[in-house]
Amino acid sequence: MKKIAVICPYPLPNGMAATTRIMSYSKGLNLNNANVEVYSYIPSGYIYSNNSADSGIFEGVSYFYSFRKKRFNNKVLHIIEIIISIFLTYTIIKRKNKQSPYDFIIISNDNPIILFVFSNLSKNINVKSLFIFDEFPIPIRKYLKSNISLFKKYLYKISLKNISGYISMTQNLINYYDSIQKKPSLLINSITDLSRFDLDFKKKIDENKKEEVILTYMGNMELSKDNVDNIIKAFAITLSKHQTSKLYLYGSPSAKDKEFLIGLIKKLKLENNVLIKFATFNEVPLILKKSHVLLSSQPNTKRAEGGFPTKVGEYLASGIPTLLTDVGETSKYVKNNEHIFFCEPDNPEEFSSKLNYIIENYDYACSVALKGKALIVEEFSNTIAAKKMLEFINNIKKIK
Repeated sequence: MKKIAVICPYPLPNGMAATTRIMSYSKGLNLNNANVEVYSYIPSGYIYSNNSADSGIFEGVSYFYSFRKKRFNNKVLHIIEIIISIFLTYTIIKRKNKQSPYDFIIISNDNPIILFVFSNLSKNINVKSLFIFDEFPIPIRKYLKSNISLFKKYLYKISLKNISGYISMTQNLINYYDSIQKKPSLLINSITDLSRFDLDFKKKIDENKKEEVILTYMGNMELSKDNVDNIIKAFAITLSKHQTSKLYLYGSPSAKDKEFLIGLIKKLKLENNVLIKFATFNEVPLILKKSHVLLSSQPNTKRAEGGFPTKVGEYLASGIPTLLTDVGETSKYVKNNEHIFFCEPDNPEEFSSKLNYIIENYDYACSVALKGKALIVEEFSNTIAAKKMLEFINNIKKIK
């Protein structure tokens, strides 16, 4: 049985997309006869983690916080508590490795300092480490720059020296990190825990009965990543034709982004038809299943080139018709009008046109959604992804 430590800076056991991916593949690894322990080196203070225990077992996956306390609001003090937490994580893993050695350490964070610290820990305890990533590094993903500085590239070159391999969601990301430091790599696009979506709802639309048509977006609502304003503008066009429609936007946007979205909703006079809400981890599957159409929109940016949104797997696993903008590598693995519906990015008129088509041809749209769900079951479940990860780990272990 392989013993694996996963190190991350995310809330546990529940959180946004990054947490969901980690817990999904950790659960899949356990189901493939591995023993996974997940460590978060970030102290508490996040909306998802305030009420969770310092350690525990969630659906078979052991998780730990190395340092738990109420988060300091002062930025300097918060940095200090993170440094303390990193040090404690380092020492705890080192101690636990003496008691029962790890076979591998997976680092789920692209901060070059964190990579340096924990890849060196791996080297010191004679355990190989993997770097798992799903987006381009800052400042590409946060500030939409075309590249990172030469200094940061140099930091990555040093930090990646002791890493044994990469696990990525897209080929573009593998190519990017290979250009800095080439390593053996594994491509896994989507990691979806299908057990979360084992619910049975059959949806129909009959506008003659004035049935409310539920359209849903689910995500972090970070406008540099998901241009939800494109969805809102498209919905305003669709609403004139399908007046029973309601748009629910689930996420936790920044104060600035939320203010912008509320202003747009008011400007387009959609207050009665568009709602911004928040959903907990456990509520997500039921919300998706009760929707008629699931929506996502990303702009055509350098950031989008590297991504394969976690929500795509979850949307498809729900078996509900899904409409996305065609950016990044998603369309390489899921096909338009076969598993999902695509439209071009940054075009609310086309987005609305495709949305109208789905609503007006709903039986056909549901048949497409069922094929999309079958694709996730056959190729992108967390157990299948974990099996690939274990095969990759075994191959890496043979390399001296």
